[in-house]
Amino acid sequence: MDKSIGLKIKEARRTSKLSQTQLSQFLGIDQTNLSKIESCERPIGIVNLKKIANLFGMSLLDFQFEAPINEKLELSFRADNINPEDLEKISILNRIAANSALMEKILEDNGSAR
Repeated sequence: MDKSIGLKIKEARRTSKLSQTQLSQFLGIDQTNLSKIESCERPIGIVNLKKIANLFGMSLLDFQFEAPINEKLELSFRADNINPEDLEKISILNRIAANSALMEKILEDNGSAR
């Protein structure tokens, strides 16, 4: 596993002020597995990496390249008692926002923007 992937997951989780327990519950994995992923002792599957990317408003490429973690994440997770269902809703909203931004870029590149 590329060591930077686990470290980027950890950085994104910490930036958003989520605990390992909260993120592992969202992913449906044991907290010890997440700890090993973050410490680069265990690889993460593509399905869970996509879930993490959606949750944190990132692309899969952000985990491969030297891209800064989105600083706006702190605003997304200010509630104290966030549960896995809340994280799922945040993930869906982030995915919608990312798709909308992509569509706008495509339209802009084709000269069809509003």
